[in-house]
Amino acid sequence: MKKHITIMILFLSSNILIQAGGFGFTFDGGSPFMNLMSSMGSGGSTIALTPTAYYVHNLPDGKLEPSLSYYSTKYTETSYYDYGTTSTETSSTTVLGIGYLKDRLKTDTYSTYWGGRISMTNMSDEDDSIFSISPVYGAEYNFSNNFSIGGETRLNYAFDTSDEETSVIDISAHLFFRFYN
Repeated sequence: MKKHITIMILFLSSNILIQAGGFGFTFDGGSPFMNLMSSMGSGGSTIALTPTAYYVHNLPDGKLEPSLSYYSTKYTETSYYDYGTTSTETSSTTVLGIGYLKDRLKTDTYSTYWGGRISMTNMSDEDDSIFSISPVYGAEYNFSNNFSIGGETRLNYAFDTSDEETSVIDISAHLFFRFYN
């Protein structure tokens, strides 16, 4: 898993230095799928989210956005049968993704887009991966040539590679901040 993270960081940093584009980030703490994963642990689990970071590569009619996010989950359990002993376990989740976004309506300050995103999720305490395919629709408002704020709605279809073949379909909304060169 560390190899995947290193490759993605090198890819993102080399593209930022070589090509014109930009970067962006979003928070997705309302994702039902991530909440489902965090609740599979102990009843007292909490999930700490960091933003998803995006590299923005401008295309003539849209954008290509590789992404990277990292989630850390902390489980604390108290055993009442063993004299109140408390144990804490931490696991992490890394999500690597890419999105293709095609412009629909574009003016000087406002644009809408549609497209798709795919991602692969690896968890530190699991051998199986989770894959997600999401058609998206979004809009963004450009405050200047270098900064925009936007929103995106996704219909997520997520499935894992385990023998149980679990899948989830949900809708999520994301607030984007993008910075352009």
